[in-house]
Order: sequence, then C-alpha cells, then structure tokens
Amino acid sequence: MKKIFLVVLIFVGLSLFCNEPPVVSNVVVQQRDDGSYIVDISYDLADADGDIMLVSIRASDDEGESWDYVIAFVAGDIDYDIVSGNGKQVTWDFAADHPEVLNIPTMIKITADDRNGAGFEGMIYVEGGTFEMGDHFNEGETGELPVHEVTLNSFLIGQYEVTQDEYEAVMDWNPANGYGVGDIYPVYNVTWYNAVEYCNALSEQEDFTPCYDLSDWSCDFSADGYRLPTEAEWEFAARGGVNWADNYRYSGTTDNLGDYAWYSSNSGSQTHEVGTKESNQPNIYDLSGNVWEWCNDWYSSSYYGSSPDINPTGPNSGSYRVLRGGSWFSDAGFCRVAYRNSSLPGHWYFSIGFRILRAAE
Repeated sequence: MKKIFLVVLIFVGLSLFCNEPPVVSNVVVQQRDDGSYIVDISYDLADADGDIMLVSIRASDDEGESWDYVIAFVAGDIDYDIVSGNGKQVTWDFAADHPEVLNIPTMIKITADDRNGAGFEGMIYVEGGTFEMGDHFNEGETGELPVHEVTLNSFLIGQYEVTQDEYEAVMDWNPANGYGVGDIYPVYNVTWYNAVEYCNALSEQEDFTPCYDLSDWSCDFSADGYRLPTEAEWEFAARGGVNWADNYRYSGTTDNLGDYAWYSSNSGSQTHEVGTKESNQPNIYDLSGNVWEWCNDWYSSSYYGSSPDINPTGPNSGSYRVLRGGSWFSDAGFCRVAYRNSSLPGHWYFSIGFRILRAAE
C-alpha cells in the first residue's frame, strides 16, 4: 500500500490580546499499517494563561500555497474546549475526505487559538443544530413563510454589534454621526460593501483567509476568515441557538422587549452603547434593536419556499441584501427574530450596522 503523504508540520499559536499564545509541540503523525488510510496524530498543548482553546488542523496539497484542503472526517482532541495537556490524540480518515486522491504529498498545519467561546474576546460559540426558521406566531409577512427546518454547522458570532472603535481601528474612519457617537456605540451609516470590506481587512490583520472576493463580492464559505452571518445563521443565533425551542418572539424574550432591546419606544431617537440591555440565551446582545444588521444573503421574498435544508446561503443573485433585527428607530414588530428586511447593498442609513461571524467547522 502506498503512503498518503509526505508530512510537513507547522505549529501555530494565536493570541491577539495581552496574554501568552498557546504552544503546540511534539507532534507525531502516523498512517496506520492495516491497509486503511487512517492517520493518527498526537501532540502536546500548553497555554500559560490556562485558557480554553480551539485546535484546528488544516492541510495543503500544493506545498503550502493554500490551506483549503478539506479535513472533515476527524475526531479526538480537536475543535473547541481543548485544554492544555500532553498526548492529545486526533484521528483523520483521509480516504473518507478524499477517496479520489489517495497518494499525494500533503502538508499539515496545526493551529491552537485561545480565543474560542468565552476565551475569544467578543465572539460567542454557537453550536450547530436543526431549528424551525420563519414566523412561528403567524403574525408577520408572507416572506417569513413557510416555516421550514434548517440545519446549520457550528459558528462563532460577534457577541456585540461591531462598534465604532472597532470599525475605525480597522478602516481608519468612523462613519457614525448624529445618532449616538462613542467608542462602544455600534457603527452605523455603513453599506453592505463597507461591512464586507471590514470583514476582509480584519481577517488579514489576524492572519485568517479572507472570505470575500472584492472583485465580484462573492463569499468563500470554506475560508476561515470573518464574514457576515447568513440569514439562517443570524436567526438561529437570535433564537438562542440550540435553545431555539424556547420560541421567543424577540431575541431572548417574548413579553419584555424593553429589557432586551433599544427600539423606538425607549431609545430616545438614537443608538446606545452595545451590551447595555439583557443578552439572549447564548449571551449575545442586541440581536433585537439598536441597529439593523446586514446579512450575507441576497433577499428574495419567496426564498423560504425553495431554501436548502442544510446551511442555506440565500439566492444566487438579487438586487437587495438582507437586513435583520430592527433598530432604535423601529417599532416592536420589526425587532422580531423572524422579521425579514432588505436594502440595496450600496445603501447606508443611520440605523444600519452589522456584526461578524467565523465558521467553526
């Protein structure tokens, strides 16, 4: 039997904040001798700050020019909630991932990132699952129907809307003016294009692969960089993720919107600092109210009738991009987790902002 690959190991520790990056060491990769294409990987992991970590394994079949080779059939000490320790074990079924190319040189990169879940400042891990998307209360518009089952992969989503300070730090300007200005107020007056450019620029700053091709504004959902949430991801997070069956009308509540959202009845006609209302079940803030949030999808009022069941990403084309969540300027009905809005991608407004997302698998 031929061996699968020539192993070249690259160990990376990531930490952008004031703590020590994690260290991956003593990596051993061995293909089994039983005629299978199972690969056993062991490694040691250390983090001086005791953080919980995200450990990822990526592969390249072009000598490191790109790292988009699929690794899906993997198990063991991988993914989220990995702690320091020696002798970590991972098993990769190479043949299940790549039955068509079993004898090629392959490079492996192991990344330990101490910013996942509660340890990743500003991002919340949303475990994947299946939920019922659409208008559960039969009180909305036809575009919110039919209610349909959607299954999503896990993802990391911004705990807060992108703030003016965060936006200016990356883009060198603050477009917000007149409706709440300050470092931790949400950024607004941003187009969909501005939001996408921010995602790419932040990805490059943090050594992730950008998701967007700015020549045609397409999104590579396999890239590990930042992007806008899909409409389905946004609604799943707003409904509480795996707690979606709580069946709230708004994000985190049905009857007490004023405790969870800045909207027309309590906002004083302006935005407010992010995170100053109650969070929803996964500890995400302002998914109802404060500013409308751009999603990645093109908008179609009839999309729910033909949407894929697994990881839907919206229509292939359109004129308008999806907006979700309502704003400080909105009445309560627009802040419902099922409500769908849209706007031209080049349109900016005093009540439109965004939050960011990264794939987690």
